[in-house]
Amino acid sequence: MTILRPVTKLSPSNRDVLDDCGLPFSFVLTPFARRSAISQGDDDKFNQKHLRKARDSTHPTTKIRERASAAYPTKASLIAKCTHCGSPLNPMCRFIDQWCILCNICRRTYDADFESQSKLKRIPTAGRPFVDRYDRDNDYKTMSRLESEYRKRYGQNGNKEECEMPLVEYSLPLLTIHNPETQSEEDIFALPANLCPPLLAVFIDGTSNDSEYYERVSKLLMDMLDDSSEGGYKGTRMGIFVMTSGGGLSIYDFTNPGGHLKHLWIDPCPLTLNSKFVDPHGDCVSSMDDQEDFYKVAPLEDVMTAEQIFAPLDGNGRVSVENALREIADWTITIRQGCQRSDHEHSGGVCLGRTLQYFLDFMERVAYQPGDNQRINQDYDGVSGDESVAVVSDDHFSDKFLFAGGKIFCFLSQAPYEVGNFNISDLNGRAGLGGFGGSCAEIGKRFSVDIQENMENMMSEKVQTAKDIEMGGVETQSKSMQGVSRKSIRHKTNGLPETRYLQVDEYYQDIGIASAMGAFAIEIFTFLQSDQDLSEDDELYIGIPILRLLSDRSGGCGPLLSILPKLSDSNIYGSHQNDDVILHEVIARSPWKRMTAFGAMLRIRCSRSLKVDECIQNFSLTRGSNKLAEFYHSNGLFGAATTSLQDDELYLMGACDTTHTLTFDLSISSRNGVVEDTVLLDGIHEITLTPGIQTCFAYTSIVKNGSEWVTVRRLRVLTQELQVTEETESIFSSLDTEALAVPMFHKFQHYSLHHGFLSLHEYASNWILNVLLCCYRSAQKQQERVNKYGHGIIRGDFFAADRILGIQGSTMSKKEVLLAQGHEELQSLPLLVFSLIQCDPLRPNDKDFNPSLDARSAASANMSNMTPDVIARCIAPRIELWSSDVEGTSYGVGMSTRDIQNTILSHFETHSTNEFPILFVDTPSNIIVDDCQNLGGQKCHAHTIMEDLPPALNQAKFDALKSYRVTPPVYSSFSKHDSPATPVSDRLADCLIEDSVSSVTHMPFGEWCNAISDVMYSEIVDN
Repeated sequence: MTILRPVTKLSPSNRDVLDDCGLPFSFVLTPFARRSAISQGDDDKFNQKHLRKARDSTHPTTKIRERASAAYPTKASLIAKCTHCGSPLNPMCRFIDQWCILCNICRRTYDADFESQSKLKRIPTAGRPFVDRYDRDNDYKTMSRLESEYRKRYGQNGNKEECEMPLVEYSLPLLTIHNPETQSEEDIFALPANLCPPLLAVFIDGTSNDSEYYERVSKLLMDMLDDSSEGGYKGTRMGIFVMTSGGGLSIYDFTNPGGHLKHLWIDPCPLTLNSKFVDPHGDCVSSMDDQEDFYKVAPLEDVMTAEQIFAPLDGNGRVSVENALREIADWTITIRQGCQRSDHEHSGGVCLGRTLQYFLDFMERVAYQPGDNQRINQDYDGVSGDESVAVVSDDHFSDKFLFAGGKIFCFLSQAPYEVGNFNISDLNGRAGLGGFGGSCAEIGKRFSVDIQENMENMMSEKVQTAKDIEMGGVETQSKSMQGVSRKSIRHKTNGLPETRYLQVDEYYQDIGIASAMGAFAIEIFTFLQSDQDLSEDDELYIGIPILRLLSDRSGGCGPLLSILPKLSDSNIYGSHQNDDVILHEVIARSPWKRMTAFGAMLRIRCSRSLKVDECIQNFSLTRGSNKLAEFYHSNGLFGAATTSLQDDELYLMGACDTTHTLTFDLSISSRNGVVEDTVLLDGIHEITLTPGIQTCFAYTSIVKNGSEWVTVRRLRVLTQELQVTEETESIFSSLDTEALAVPMFHKFQHYSLHHGFLSLHEYASNWILNVLLCCYRSAQKQQERVNKYGHGIIRGDFFAADRILGIQGSTMSKKEVLLAQGHEELQSLPLLVFSLIQCDPLRPNDKDFNPSLDARSAASANMSNMTPDVIARCIAPRIELWSSDVEGTSYGVGMSTRDIQNTILSHFETHSTNEFPILFVDTPSNIIVDDCQNLGGQKCHAHTIMEDLPPALNQAKFDALKSYRVTPPVYSSFSKHDSPATPVSDRLADCLIEDSVSSVTHMPFGEWCNAISDVMYSEIVDN
């Protein structure tokens, strides 16, 4: 997995080249991808250095110094940084002499000697007053030691890995404490995880009257606790909060082994009631403000301490947590009698936003996490320029609860009170897969593809030929409105219903930002009763389109929607498989299951003539537009992150794991529109300096130090060269189609939020038309150069007959030439765009495809976090046919029944061997291994059931399962254990993109391509 992946390996040298290629100048960033992706090193092996014990055993920080093992890579304080822009030294910098360096980012020289660098650390900033950490009466030895280490590192024989490796990790202090023995400050680089633990705060909606809901939540959390065999809990502490109506909050106190509940109230909602919102319960209190006379809100720290709330899972604390979960499962006593007090009860959901704000404010006052000082300090090393941390006084630290960061799990049974719990009339959306794997369609109803009917049509040669229908302009708009019913018009426009309070979206976004600043990521799990989801009247709206702002801005993985079937309906929607899916999601999002970065901070630096494109195209709001469009990105960055309130170029994430993916565009910011690759030194010497991009990622994580889990703070610096070119043909040849899927999904989603799904189809068609025309014109220019200078100037493969009409020698049709099928890197581009507009989050409801607003938004949020290889399989599943022999030969096939059938006929039915085909389908939502009996052919029906799959196929299945953040369920016709509740053919039909029909123009992929090629031909002929 690559950390920074450009859409094109070659970059445009100027704005004209960028415009001429039509492709986005985009990058896909997975900041916490495993280091082994592009560099050597093991996170579990560090240089060892132990701090000596303090003599004063009564000092409040003695315990920490005694147990702190400073296991770390190179300290960030020993790395030279540009005194102008703060960029750490990297392989792209140029040494003018031993202590003078030319920065590749700002293109200015700076002094790297110790005195100049130490002065940089003492410069006061707006966020930090002047503090000279090294200019103290009794700190001469510390100063001398630091200077000695620094000079040794940058001496002639020093080890300067930052000058050789594009990716380097450095150690950052967790905190700085005052040593009473030496009267100086000591940097603590590592602590045992139980002294600086990750936290898991579980917030449970206590307003439901369904026992199934409480039993499901309790079982999920119990099973999550059982899944800790690989590495234990890594010091994690867990707290349980039960939210009730009217601002009620019950918190488990784990001081005693059994644990008991304490009840309190939270502040009223600070928002203004929406006069347009129609409350379905007209007799209830209209606003929480009316309750101010009934109770006084006490600060949480006056009631409980963080140690009482969060129980350590290693040891007796887990027993207390399990007892609490059993009490919640037996909800009659704990919830109904203990928590659901009727004195001030509201009808409707919990006050989720205000409750989370109440908790985050409490943690800010009583706790400390290692990212606090770096966030406050505006000149922080690598991320902002200075590695020094604010000195934590003894009195300040001794009163704080130290933690690494954490996750907030929210389990909801209905819409929060701020959103409003109500039914949307005349809509009947379904939950489907609820967002898991980027899918929200009901099984077998995604495209309404009948595989058996398609097979019969092909065998009888009754397949109709595609019609050449032009797209674009008035005709496209008129066709796009066919079949639009009043029932689904809201789903077509991507609009949202009214909320109980005004500006709930902004409020939730602010809470998400506060959560990221507090080093917490919010994960949301919502549950519907089966009878609610299957109702033929209304759609119960939970508000995930707004709730996802909590997750998106804090660094969460995205909300999920699940079904609570009745006990008698055990097979509904494959409920057993659904239980496994949600359980796997809960486990994967826990603080201990995967390598997780807490309190993450990201800064992206580019060479002087480049910058992150913050001016994302802001489309004017139209009638029915989704207001959430303006919150979809953070200062040019798409994905689950936010910008710092003090610095809009510094991005924050409460937590992120190894698959957390972001994307951004670069713009050429120089006045002349050229990417500079030279610099004039001293006004005389011109030096070549390759442009580049640098990401600095600071985070806190739990790593293995020998046999002990320790908490560390790290800085990951990645510097990547940008090879520029003036040839559009070279840019097209360097295209990474898989990486392109990530930014294009976000761009299409952003556009749909402004203009709805109907206009998106035309927008996407115009985009692919523009790129194909640019590619065609690029080929024409290339051929003109060949005619003028000969074939010797061509780099790579270029066969003009397959790229340009009217040149003899091509075996391709006119349509194939126009659709760039003669270009190896661009030939899959039409299918990519069609697959994107056919993916669940971007398709309007049509016929059997009828997801709810909540399910669609959940699918979109989960796709937003996918890595390029995963999102590619989400929109265009990997489909292969394997032979049943021991060697297990595989054949790649297209996403249509015709391709599958033709491959079966050509490789199996016409041969005399006894091998039969096995279909293998790989998607984030499920893995399919099928015997092809429903796909025709004599051998498909004649074979006997295999006990074991071919070893190569088994390995392919294993590799596919391991490639996902959450393991998808396996549906196999060869295994009783994997047998699905619904037929495999239904799941396969959901994967056949090329057989699907657009919900807007009602054209299959072939006709859609014909329409694109017709418009292409008209453009070429007219010009």
